[in-house]
Amino acid sequence: MPADESVHIVDEFHATKVHYIKVVPTFIEATQDDVYQLRHYSHKATVMRNSPPQVKFSYEFAPIQVNIRENERRWYDFFTSMVGVFGGTFAVMSILFLLFFNVQQKVSDAIQNADGLELTLMGQNAGNWQVGKQASPPTIPSTFYQ
Repeated sequence: MPADESVHIVDEFHATKVHYIKVVPTFIEATQDDVYQLRHYSHKATVMRNSPPQVKFSYEFAPIQVNIRENERRWYDFFTSMVGVFGGTFAVMSILFLLFFNVQQKVSDAIQNADGLELTLMGQNAGNWQVGKQASPPTIPSTFYQ
């Protein structure tokens, strides 16, 4: 929170405000300006009984400098980004289409081939299965009903 036009009042006896200000030197290349960024922290502290009213300021300068530079993007950066997005979308959608198409094809083939087939057990070995056409249901002669 900036300290611009802020008012700090201490309503208690034997108390004061202690302010800490962090200063970061900053260089703006576009305007060739050297400026300082400030960060303000404060809190209330107690003082000795016989001390006069006071306020304390503490400054800390950062050992580094921030350089602000504006990078311009070329016109083809946007075009290249869009080609990448559309190409990636096309590749992913193609893979998904082939995956779903192959699964659908295998399921429909399995359904067509399984229609009218049954598994019959051959011999005593339970692991020996044979796939064959299902026999048509037996027909009952019409003379049976009479």
